[in-house]
Amino acid sequence: MPPRRSKRMRIETTRASESRTARTREQRPNGIMDDGLSEPVQTNSEVMQPSRTTTSSSYAICMDDIPPAVPSVHNMLGPLFCHFDKTPLTRYQFTAVLSKAIVRLKLPENTRYKSHSFRIGASTELALQDKQKVWLVGSSILKHAQLEAFLRPGGLRLNLKRLNISLWWQGYSGLKLSQVEQKLKTLAKVGPAPNVILIHCGGNDLGETSIRKLRLVCMKLFQFIQTNFPHSKVIWSCILPRIQWRYSQNSRAMESQRKRLNSCASRLALRYDGAIIRHPDIKRDSLFFCDGVHLSKLANAVFLNTLQGGLEAILRKGHACYPA
Repeated sequence: MPPRRSKRMRIETTRASESRTARTREQRPNGIMDDGLSEPVQTNSEVMQPSRTTTSSSYAICMDDIPPAVPSVHNMLGPLFCHFDKTPLTRYQFTAVLSKAIVRLKLPENTRYKSHSFRIGASTELALQDKQKVWLVGSSILKHAQLEAFLRPGGLRLNLKRLNISLWWQGYSGLKLSQVEQKLKTLAKVGPAPNVILIHCGGNDLGETSIRKLRLVCMKLFQFIQTNFPHSKVIWSCILPRIQWRYSQNSRAMESQRKRLNSCASRLALRYDGAIIRHPDIKRDSLFFCDGVHLSKLANAVFLNTLQGGLEAILRKGHACYPA
């Protein structure tokens, strides 16, 4: 006969049984009991009651899901340039290969990309050193082109920021060729030192001043730039044709003088190691002029495209004339 339990033990057993019965009655609609510890977890096949060990078991599962670390491949890397037998190139061999690559790419001979350009950080340093500051000085043609450039993709820098070229627009209504020298003196006091000075001026002088005097003015202007801006490159932007001229009604004679002045200024620019930008796409047509003198919206777009292409070809490819 089994030993008889005490009265106190029977009372505790009865209370535990009643407690389990009460918890069984307090079930949720989905059949999961609320033990007050955490939210229930339900899988596709069965309902699982979370316990106090849920946190530790979940943490173990997350740790198992983490992929292993990938070993470093640093030891497998070899020289950037090497022979077929995997021996590295010497400095002189690399310079020879680089020279052939520059010739094949048709880069200018005086390019600054040498063997030192391949060291760490050289590209960034070279880009900062090669920043080109361009002054665009001229008449109202440049002034109106600046307003049009402000509304274009690429903005006032004509999308040349990618080449580290900055533009400083200085267009003045009615500016004459004889006034450019004084204007450059003023700009030198307030503006950054230019690497390039682009001049688009002279149309307001034709018909009022003889070609002989304009040639002397051009010669004096280029000499002034060479003396006061010895490290600046001069670019002559050719005078555009017009339907109407301010000081003459003889369009044929004015067109002849325009070509002669452009020819003289172009020769001087090349003589002083400068460059030329022509505008062959802008012709004497009502499609390109709104008042016979200033450019229409279409002509301004063509003019800006030519300036952008010319500056890129001259400053990055070493061209002396654009279009070639």
